[in-house]
Amino acid sequence: MEIERAKASEGYVDLKDRLNKAEKDLKQAQNENTRNYELAQDLMARLNNSDNVRNNLEKENKVLLLLCKCSWIALRTLQSLRKQVDENEKSLEILRRQLEDEVVLRTELENRNVVLSEDLEFARRTHANVGTRCNSIYKRGGYYSKWRSSVISDKWR
Repeated sequence: MEIERAKASEGYVDLKDRLNKAEKDLKQAQNENTRNYELAQDLMARLNNSDNVRNNLEKENKVLLLLCKCSWIALRTLQSLRKQVDENEKSLEILRRQLEDEVVLRTELENRNVVLSEDLEFARRTHANVGTRCNSIYKRGGYYSKWRSSVISDKWR
């Protein structure tokens, strides 16, 4: 029995040492598990943060692409409007020249109208004076009436 007891004591010490070692290994494993869990949590937080940053950058990229498209459209529109302005300025210049020509022509026509009106008035006055003189000569029995009488009498002869 003594041998058995010694063996059992020895087995007990051996088991106690093994138990202590197992508890120590368990404690280390638990500590390592805790560190790994914390590391996993940290990595998950970083991953989430990276995902958020990526999503925000994608949104910014979409906004920037939209702004680029809008800028491109605005640039094309601006170029088109500048072209229209240039064409309109050319048309305006042509119309100004035409207006100047028409103003000059109108002025010339108005001046000609004034001259012709004056000439007409002069001719009317001259005609009126000639008619008055002819009537006075006719009434007095002047040359006109004698000539006329002779012309009429020659026709009837």
